[in-house]
Amino acid sequence: MKSYYVFALFILVLILGSCATHQTVVKTLEPSPISISKNVKKIGIINNNVLDVVMQQSQGLDELVAQENKWLIQNGTAAAIDGLFNELTKDHRFGAIKLLQDVPDEHKYIETQANTISWSSIAALCELYDVDVIFSLSYYNAKTNFSLKKSSMLEADLMRVNVKVPAQELTLETLIENGWRIYDPKTKEVLDEIVFNDQFTAKGKGFDAIAAFNQIERRDTILNKSKIVGSNYGLRLLPSEKEVEQYFYVRGTKKFATAKRMVLDENWENAVALWKEEVKNEKLKISSKACHNLAVYSERVGDLEMALQWASKAYKNHITKETSVYLESLKDRIAKHKLSQQQLVSLE
Repeated sequence: MKSYYVFALFILVLILGSCATHQTVVKTLEPSPISISKNVKKIGIINNNVLDVVMQQSQGLDELVAQENKWLIQNGTAAAIDGLFNELTKDHRFGAIKLLQDVPDEHKYIETQANTISWSSIAALCELYDVDVIFSLSYYNAKTNFSLKKSSMLEADLMRVNVKVPAQELTLETLIENGWRIYDPKTKEVLDEIVFNDQFTAKGKGFDAIAAFNQIERRDTILNKSKIVGSNYGLRLLPSEKEVEQYFYVRGTKKFATAKRMVLDENWENAVALWKEEVKNEKLKISSKACHNLAVYSERVGDLEMALQWASKAYKNHITKETSVYLESLKDRIAKHKLSQQQLVSLE
């Protein structure tokens, strides 16, 4: 955490001195945050959502919204699990993906409201369904707030001419919450735990509140989003490519200024040639900046080891907080890249 704040300070310093630096985009490969043993070949997926929809005595719009929330929970849960199932079946590390259905009552809820875990039930389920680990949709809930206001809308009169008539405008704001966990019964570890939240807003108009509600079409959108959430959770098992902004120096000598113009024209080759000339500059501060720029270029083209060599030389020539932080960030990036490559090899 400390290194993160130091790196953030480094970026801030460079931004404040933006006339002395310019930015470029560097692609990085981030390892999956989930470590699953190579011995895991069979996965079970369970719906462990125990949130009950309390249907209070209500009528009119209140009742419609409550019924709609119940429908969203039931069908959104199924859509999310379907998205996860489809994604995991694409991952050929696993030989079997199973939906755990008709679960015996004594093992149905492996998590309690007190957030305790029944490892005995998890182990029993793994044995019963012949799986190695269990992916659990811990909960899925939908909460909807609504508001009404006077409005107007167009309606065809007897002459089929659109005229403006009084109307009610209904706004539905729905929060979808779902949480996921992965259980390993052999190590009795929760391998991953994450919560997703999505907010949806929909509006409709009608002569009254009920008519306005009936004009709103949002079910397909919410179910599709739920399926995407399940799919995205499956993708957490894979390394992901991200883009970060990296800074290089553009002031100090005429060659730095010329190199900047070349970079803006995507003429990196000639810019690199100029920076390599400045590596030999008698002023170590200038030489350090050139080495830093060459490190950024190497990072940009995916040669992290070469980037580390140039960054090390930049640090040796002119030791500053910025060169130190950049050097450490490169070491961290190389370690993450190696882990990502190991994860990708396991997919082959």
